Amino acid sequence: GLFKSVIGVVLISISNKIASRADEGLFDRTGNIRKGGIRKSMKQAKLTRAKPGDIAIYLFFILLAFITIYPFYYVVIMSLANAVATSTHVPYILPYVFDFTGYITVFQDAAFFQALGVSLFVTIVGVTINMTLSIMGAYALSKKTLIGRKVFLYLILFTMLFSGGLVPSYLNIKNLGMVNSIWSMIIPTALSTYYMIIMKNYFLSLPESLEEAARIDGANSFILLVRII
Repeated sequence: GLFKSVIGVVLISISNKIASRADEGLFDRTGNIRKGGIRKSMKQAKLTRAKPGDIAIYLFFILLAFITIYPFYYVVIMSLANAVATSTHVPYILPYVFDFTGYITVFQDAAFFQALGVSLFVTIVGVTINMTLSIMGAYALSKKTLIGRKVFLYLILFTMLFSGGLVPSYLNIKNLGMVNSIWSMIIPTALSTYYMIIMKNYFLSLPESLEEAARIDGANSFILLVRII
């Protein structure tokens, strides 16, 4: 989780830097487009040579895209290969043959569709429950009038840094009677503290006048959350 957060912050910083350089000279201090700013910006883009820092950023994103895409590409070409092709061409980088025997075997097995149904159910139901609970929790924690708000925040942050581990998690699922149950893949992850903190910060960034205006019009907390926010 920490590694993903650091990578996300680095990528956001790099993208903001690129965007700020692209907008340099295009807008004035008030945020309006300068007269001839677009033409001047395009002319400067043609005349300005790429800096070593820009080249390094482009190469980094190209390498990141390759690292992300290549595993999917490798899985696809290996699924279409056979034993002869994989043993003859090492490493197997290009699709030398297209053998659909594996796909035919999989689609003829009824267990495949059962596993697919379980995956779809866990994904759809799990995401729905997770988003519902995370949004409701974030909305409640964004209210400064909530009694014990800081205590709840500290307890939530504690669970992000420390966990019980594999064995205590299994014992908890066992005591809840969810062993060999599909709900054991949904209930333990029904609430995402990471997403809840992000949404809480977003709710706090909204102006209070927006909520006050809605309440004057007769909206309650549920209408505010569903239709306004």
